[in-house]
Amino acid sequence: MGPCDMTVVVTVYNQPLSDIEKTLASIAVQEDCDYELLIGDDHSKKDVTSEIERLCEKLGIKNYRIIRHECNLKTVGNVLECLKHAEGTYVKLIGSGDTLYSKTTLRDIVAFCEENKVRAGFGDIIIEETGDRFAKPRNITDFELGKCPNRGQLVKHMLFLDDGIPGGAQFFETAYMASLLRKLYDDYGVRYAEDFAQVIALADDMVYHLDLPVLIYDNKGGISTSGAKESRRRMYDDHLHFYQGMKDKHLLGQSYMKEYMLFRLRRFVALTPLHPICKRLLMRSYSKKVSRA
Repeated sequence: MGPCDMTVVVTVYNQPLSDIEKTLASIAVQEDCDYELLIGDDHSKKDVTSEIERLCEKLGIKNYRIIRHECNLKTVGNVLECLKHAEGTYVKLIGSGDTLYSKTTLRDIVAFCEENKVRAGFGDIIIEETGDRFAKPRNITDFELGKCPNRGQLVKHMLFLDDGIPGGAQFFETAYMASLLRKLYDDYGVRYAEDFAQVIALADDMVYHLDLPVLIYDNKGGISTSGAKESRRRMYDDHLHFYQGMKDKHLLGQSYMKEYMLFRLRRFVALTPLHPICKRLLMRSYSKKVSRA
């Protein structure tokens, strides 16, 4: 593989081959962008390496590498290992089953980053089932180009209201993403919630919004609404590590005690039968109809 504009990292963990194919198909049709594809299989129960190779051949994807781990590294570890092989200037992470929004998504991201010197940014997400926009965070206008908001207050807003930037919407300069994920992994003990990368990115610089859809989210079962209690426990324990780290490290010179205590309350609710109902109502509140010409 040679240097290129964009590295696309597709994460795989026990997803059906049909979901993987759907994601790869959206990458194969990308126009006007020199990209490489890294597929990180986080030790799925079944090794589908040969099947993925056949899919890439079928779709005409030539610049790819399949990285199957010998043990389960969890999301952050999976992506970190993939990024060791990355040669793209920028990186877009995508989960199996999700798709890039259009044939020019990668080109649009690269142009946005290069023209505006953006190291960390995010676009919009479209919900596959309804076609609605997943309008998160609610204060999205604060991330527009040319604005200089108080970054500390943006972090407070994200954590206190649980109103962060969805991981599927995010994109980065490649080396920068690797450094952010390393901090999450080593300093905060985060293993699953790679979306917190843009929270700590605000300690260094501004994160900017690209006013275009970049991802179609496969919302079978709803966004973060499904999963057994033990799965929710693992996810919320992972989040708890991050909130604890924020409280201890005083990022941007601020105390996050209130945010930490409120999260502990949310974690308590998440482990009760009320969680699926509350989560669906919350996620529905972010769904906005897309106006059609």
